Amino acid sequence: MEGEASFVHVDGTNNQLIDEDEDRMRTEIKKMKDQCTALTKDADKYEKEKADALLFTKKLQEKVDNLQKSITEEEAHLKERDKTYQKNIKSIWEENQGLKKQKEELEKAIDEVKENIQNLSKVSSAGTERKMFFKGKSLNKIPENGLMVKHRIVYPLQGGTVLITFEKPEVARNIIQKEQIEVTIEECRVFVQAKPVELMLLESINVDMSLSRKKILISNLPPSLPEENLLDKLELFFSKAKNNGGEVENREFLSDSRNVILTFYNEEVVPQLLEKKKFKVPFGNFTQEVHVTPSLDGNIKQFKMKNVECNRTVLITGIPDIKNVDDLRDLLEIYFQKPSNGGGEVEGLLYCQEGQQAVAIFEDDDEA
Repeated sequence: MEGEASFVHVDGTNNQLIDEDEDRMRTEIKKMKDQCTALTKDADKYEKEKADALLFTKKLQEKVDNLQKSITEEEAHLKERDKTYQKNIKSIWEENQGLKKQKEELEKAIDEVKENIQNLSKVSSAGTERKMFFKGKSLNKIPENGLMVKHRIVYPLQGGTVLITFEKPEVARNIIQKEQIEVTIEECRVFVQAKPVELMLLESINVDMSLSRKKILISNLPPSLPEENLLDKLELFFSKAKNNGGEVENREFLSDSRNVILTFYNEEVVPQLLEKKKFKVPFGNFTQEVHVTPSLDGNIKQFKMKNVECNRTVLITGIPDIKNVDDLRDLLEIYFQKPSNGGGEVEGLLYCQEGQQAVAIFEDDDEA
């Protein structure tokens, strides 16, 4: 049918279903929008957390890097310090070894000193058998080397000279300063020369001393027996095996102490004699107990000499032989004793006549 409207008949039940579907779809769409909004928020949140995590990771990495750098530096420092410690430990060890060596050397030296002291305590030197007494002399200080040397210098004197020793050193200096002196001897005028007396003296000496293995020192000997007789009796007694002796190689008499040193061929003899110490030796019609002690061997290792000018002695030369010896000696002493001639109190004078020779003995000046 043309011109007529067409109608579709829709059942009311279907309309209701459509409406319900639309509502449900709207609800689903809304829910999905809500979910989408939530997801967006979550995404933003996760993105922010990711950025925070990256920043934290970066800071953490920086801390790790700094910590690693510090660890590396500390390790290098520790290695360097360990090297220093090892070096110090080595140095301390070497120093300790050196100290141990020094200690051993000192202990050895102490033992040697103790042994020497023990040995020296056994030694009877030439002076120990003499009677000693104090004569009133003293020293201002103890000698550094513990050894005192007494000088005894033999001084040759040529003819036409005189040695004069004054009591005061200043008098000798005054005479020496004049050099040439006009001396009036009675009616004669003589020109003489004044010179200082120079001597070579021992300044220091280094002596290596040790106990002799083949020698003994015998003391407490009879004073009246002649030297050769004494040596013969001792050699005869100590050469016999029954007296613990043996063959004698050499014998030496010490005139200053009247002690005797015997040297044996066999070293084994000496310890036997030293152990017994005292022996009763027959000397003809009497017997005397003698003492046997160790003998010291001394070797001069080093010595030093020095030139010394006598402070109170003057050498006068150029004296002619114009008077007899005694008269000329007296006239010279009178001249040099007068203060008007620049002289002073004369302690000693030795005149040697022209054409003759003399010997003067110089000893230590205890008053100097």
